[in-house]
Amino acid sequence: MDNIGTIFAEKNKMLKECMTPETELLLKKGRRLTEQTLDSCQLKRVAAEERRLDVKYLCTHLTKWDLLLKKLTMVEFTQVLIFAKMVTDDCLQFTTQKMPLEVNYDEFERLLAGLAFELYKKEGSQDPFVEFLGEFLDDIFRKAGVLLEVKKEED
Repeated sequence: MDNIGTIFAEKNKMLKECMTPETELLLKKGRRLTEQTLDSCQLKRVAAEERRLDVKYLCTHLTKWDLLLKKLTMVEFTQVLIFAKMVTDDCLQFTTQKMPLEVNYDEFERLLAGLAFELYKKEGSQDPFVEFLGEFLDDIFRKAGVLLEVKKEED
């Protein structure tokens, strides 16, 4: 437990660095698009329940969006998923999750921020993270079809 607990604690602590007041404000501004993105990934929608996305379908879309297996490994994705689902650094405080594993809107939002931070660190970007996150989210929203490009008319 000491070995794996330390790994999860260190990874969660590193990923928590992405949750600054600036990034939380950006996530809040894009919340509607984040929700629409989760909705677009669902196989079926049940109006009476809280919207949740099965991780299997999430992985399918992340692969379609050229993130999973091209830019991020399954191990990196899994570590970010744990960060999104478990808000504590103490693995002894982790809660049992039902199967199939699902994410709700809040967890999906944390997952996107965590994936962006993982890529930000991996690529060694010199831009502020909040700018990187904004571009990352715009790219995801476009690929999910919830953010459309408006073409300017030429004079």
